[in-house]
Amino acid sequence: RVPLIVGGPGIPKDRRSDAFCHSIDLYPTICAMAGIEPPATADGISLAPVIAGRRDKIRDELFFGFA
Repeated sequence: RVPLIVGGPGIPKDRRSDAFCHSIDLYPTICAMAGIEPPATADGISLAPVIAGRRDKIRDELFFGFA
């Protein structure tokens, strides 16, 4: 439960979301917001629609484990 704070041009102010995200989502998100396509081998899902306020979430669940 680490917050992610994003700001900049075109990002709605006072937008809050409880959407699940993971650090692997940052690369596709930055690519999408820069208008470029990430490589097909890139992991993660772009958070851009959530940041822009067009969607409430990008996934229903998030699973990961520790060894």
